[in-house]
Amino acid sequence: MKLLYTLSVLIIVLFSSCQDVIELDLPDSEPLVVINGRITDLDSVGITLTSTAPYFSQAATPRISGATIVLYENNDSVITLVEDSAGFYSAPYKGIVGKFYHVRVVVPDGNPNLEGGIWESIPEEMKRVPEIDSIFSRFVVDDVFQKDGWYPFFSFSDLPGLGDNYRLRVWLNDTAFDQADQITTYTDEFWDGRSFNDADLPSIQFTRSNRVRGTKCIIEQGSITLRHLNFLELLVTQTSRVGSTFDPPPAPLLGNIRCISNPNRTSLGYFNTTAVRRKVHFL
Repeated sequence: MKLLYTLSVLIIVLFSSCQDVIELDLPDSEPLVVINGRITDLDSVGITLTSTAPYFSQAATPRISGATIVLYENNDSVITLVEDSAGFYSAPYKGIVGKFYHVRVVVPDGNPNLEGGIWESIPEEMKRVPEIDSIFSRFVVDDVFQKDGWYPFFSFSDLPGLGDNYRLRVWLNDTAFDQADQITTYTDEFWDGRSFNDADLPSIQFTRSNRVRGTKCIIEQGSITLRHLNFLELLVTQTSRVGSTFDPPPAPLLGNIRCISNPNRTSLGYFNTTAVRRKVHFL
């Protein structure tokens, strides 16, 4: 028994002391364009234009300057975006519910971060969105899933007719909750035309974290297309990996951007067309 114990200790020490440094020499792949932005019926249209970076790079994501970006409404060009700062482009143009929008992005040759080319987003319709009826706070007690405290809620009535898809965005004290694990989307498949007003259906609690009195809460409910809904759900799935055997297999996270000048080039990002409604509330 004593000999067996001694051998076990020696094996543990031996294996714990063998720590070879393994350096991965990954080849740098060709940078890909990343086009992210949106047009709403309330705000100026905006786009962030970047390229991908090497996997182990600690530098900021390269911004692409000097591009020409044109917004199209029902396939007619309506305005050219202006570069406000490196890689960020905007224009004072608002969308109209029922019309289709897309952008055309031209990156000239000679750009230091990306080979030149022409990209377009797939046209998407600006869908209708219901008004937010109210936003209010309620003191919740004796809930097994959360602490006693003040929580924000909102109410709205879905418009009759199936096929409405929404994304809910939240700001608390002007901090946006936009991380992948904070993305909230829903459809009207099971409650078409009904009201979340505590009479028909319960009002919606839009954060599970209790807040002190005086917290500024902003909610935005936006209409999204089915394509965008599927993209966001895939984004949540791919970023919720925890290293277990039940993790979903990796898959390309492709949005609605395509390279016109070379269809074989992979393009990333999403240009979203959405009608939005917002409300502000102080707990």
